[in-house]
Amino acid sequence: MAQSEAARLPENAMKVFLSHSTRARDFVEKLAAAMRTAGFSPWLGEADIQSGANFVAEISKGLKGSDLLLLVWSPDAAQSAWTEQEWTSALKQEVEESRIRLGLILLRQCERPPLLDTKNYIDATRDHDSAIQATIDWLRVREQACRFSLRKGALKLERRPATFVGRASYLHRLHGVFSGDPAVFLLYGDPGSGKSELALQFAWEAQKDFDVVVH
Repeated sequence: MAQSEAARLPENAMKVFLSHSTRARDFVEKLAAAMRTAGFSPWLGEADIQSGANFVAEISKGLKGSDLLLLVWSPDAAQSAWTEQEWTSALKQEVEESRIRLGLILLRQCERPPLLDTKNYIDATRDHDSAIQATIDWLRVREQACRFSLRKGALKLERRPATFVGRASYLHRLHGVFSGDPAVFLLYGDPGSGKSELALQFAWEAQKDFDVVVH
């Protein structure tokens, strides 16, 4: 990133590591420019690693210093050992922290490994401009969620609620409601019917897919 571009970004700008194959460079550079315009700070190996620097150390530093990793998926990325190291590192961090650390952009049709196959993705196979805008919108949601997680009422459930039993069909219904666009679901019932336990069980199971649980 040029010094003038970096200077225009706020100090607290969300840092996003862009993982991709070199053959996706044109798309990624266009995406990075749009991200800077939107107030995000993209990390690009080809732009942010100085000539002669330790490549492995700089990649590690870039991963550790980023809030999110965006994986631009294609047949070339699938064959890249470096790309695999990057996205598996982000996925490991996602599992450990129980919050979203990895986003996926499908640049060209290519089979995804099982660990990525369950991920929602932004489709860039047909319209790059629309995909870039969708990516910016997704990043804004993630940024807002991160800020929201600092507010009073945010929870991270460290272990499974011990008092909950049964009602698997109700849990399945909740997962269906919240798996797409933002939604609201009203839990109702008589006092003592298990509404709180049901909500906590759902939060336990779903927190890996969201940035924060709020009570």
